[in-house]
Amino acid sequence: MPVVTEYLRALRPHQWVKNALVFVAPAAAHAVDPVSYLWAAGARC
Repeated sequence: MPVVTEYLRALRPHQWVKNALVFVAPAAAHAVDPVSYLWAAGARC
């Protein structure tokens, strides 16, 4: 089982939850704009 534990630790699910919350807040405020997400992610043209 140590291999499974290390694999799950390497996936860092707590970071996934934190990052999901960053996108949930604007969505809950109905301020969803795909262009602003791309701009924030660094896809500046």
